[in-house]
Amino acid sequence: MKSATSQTASKSSLPAGARLLAGAFEAVTAPVDAALGGLLDQFLVWHQRVRDRQTLARLDQHMLHDIGLSSADVEGEVSKPFWRN
Repeated sequence: MKSATSQTASKSSLPAGARLLAGAFEAVTAPVDAALGGLLDQFLVWHQRVRDRQTLARLDQHMLHDIGLSSADVEGEVSKPFWRN
């Protein structure tokens, strides 16, 4: 990945039309990059939530008692869809 300094230096060596085009390209791609990053972050949250609920479902009564949960608490959490907190 290029550093911001090298990108700036390379842009300044471009003709004015190319600099304008590069700026327009960045204006369009920056929000797309941010949106894709947000989608990836959300996917990772959902994936972790599924794994956590699977782990919780595997705990026995003794372990649940140790962490202060009942079987009903676990059933309520495990039955939630992955997108729900």
